[in-house]
Amino acid sequence: NLAVKVQYPGIRKSIDSDVDNVGTLLKIVGLIPESVDYKGLLEEAKKQLYDEANYEREAQFACRYHEALQGHPHFVVPKIYPEISSQSVLAMSFIQGTPIEKIANYDQETRDFVMHNLLELLFKELFEFKMVQTDPNFANYLYLEESKQIGLLDFGATREYSERFSSGYRQAFSSVVNDDEQGLNDALEQIGFFAQSIKPEQRMAILDLVKMACEPMLIDEAYDFKASGLAQKLREAGTILSMEQDYWHTPPADAIFLHRKIGGMYLLAARIGAKVNIRRLVQPYLKINSG
Repeated sequence: NLAVKVQYPGIRKSIDSDVDNVGTLLKIVGLIPESVDYKGLLEEAKKQLYDEANYEREAQFACRYHEALQGHPHFVVPKIYPEISSQSVLAMSFIQGTPIEKIANYDQETRDFVMHNLLELLFKELFEFKMVQTDPNFANYLYLEESKQIGLLDFGATREYSERFSSGYRQAFSSVVNDDEQGLNDALEQIGFFAQSIKPEQRMAILDLVKMACEPMLIDEAYDFKASGLAQKLREAGTILSMEQDYWHTPPADAIFLHRKIGGMYLLAARIGAKVNIRRLVQPYLKINSG
């Protein structure tokens, strides 16, 4: 059986004007301070939308994921049929399964199993594949109950990352686990943060936000995402940082999209009530001080 994804006519032609209109509206209503270089973000948004609307590009990444996960016992990637695909039509094998958020009603073992594998995949993407499917939309995942596998459906938002970027996050996570604030600061600078001139208290606020995001890595036990409320805490802390402290710092685009994926995975874990030992998943990639 085939699944065929067909692009609505005129989508690509409307991207520039649609994004420009959003930028104009935000400027008019005063949601963006004068000091913020929002034009760079708008250009990055256009690039991302053009990439997602290019089904030939998506097909290439789907094939790369299919190859990278070939033989993996817990993931299924659709087979792409390039001979009947194009820039606006994507033909692939059909995968039938349960929408991922529906497993909130399943037993704890199944919920933990699914989230364990999705988070393990995220670290593989960042540190091994150097490419991350950055769209955490729940519709991009299915659970195949009979085979106990996870179907991965959409690769339009896949981004490739440099070794420098990947190693920057390796150092950042390691520094948080090692309680090394200077190391974390250096890692964020390597990734591309702090390119703008900022106040010391603003820099500290960002360091604290990253530490909060890494909270699940600090304990060598199953982390309860729902009980912790971490996803909501991160959202609130980010809002306070940008609004109450009047601090609009524009992180590098690569980091923005990666953080969207991480935040989405945390949100999914909370939604389905999963408990996962993140420390065990990320530890193979980190340099952790002994003692």
